[in-house]
Amino acid sequence: MARFQKGQSGNPVGRRPGSRNKATFLIEQLLGDATKDITEKAIELAKAGDSTALRLCMDRIIPARRDRHIAFKLPKLEKPVDAVAAAAAVVEAVAAAELTPSEAAEMMKLVEGYTKILEAEDHEQRLRALDRYSDRSEDFVLVLRCCHAAVFSPTAWTSASRSSTTRW
Repeated sequence: MARFQKGQSGNPVGRRPGSRNKATFLIEQLLGDATKDITEKAIELAKAGDSTALRLCMDRIIPARRDRHIAFKLPKLEKPVDAVAAAAAVVEAVAAAELTPSEAAEMMKLVEGYTKILEAEDHEQRLRALDRYSDRSEDFVLVLRCCHAAVFSPTAWTSASRSSTTRW
């Protein structure tokens, strides 16, 4: 018999809030009261020109900035085709050194995500329109076959329109 059921966590409650990593806890116990002396020594070495100690101190004083506000005017996105203008604007901004390549990559992720949402909504609207049409028309299957034929096989237009019993 298995200890755990498939798809069920072995610890559904999870780790208790505020609990610390065992390794961190052990290091804190080993250092004990020496943390003040070690910190002072690191500062002393940094002042003396030790680049590693200086980097360590600076990382603690001023942590690396992860995000920043970008003053960039992105063209309005209302249709999926608007993504072309947005992508062109991002590329131009990189070329003009207004955006870094990594900032441009993040902007393009936003454009791509928004475009996917617009495409999904457009697809949903088309499906709803087809559903409404299918409820009212006996020729719905013929219309779908003609559309399929037009997209995938232009020569099949005539055969699809001749017989509504043709299977695709």
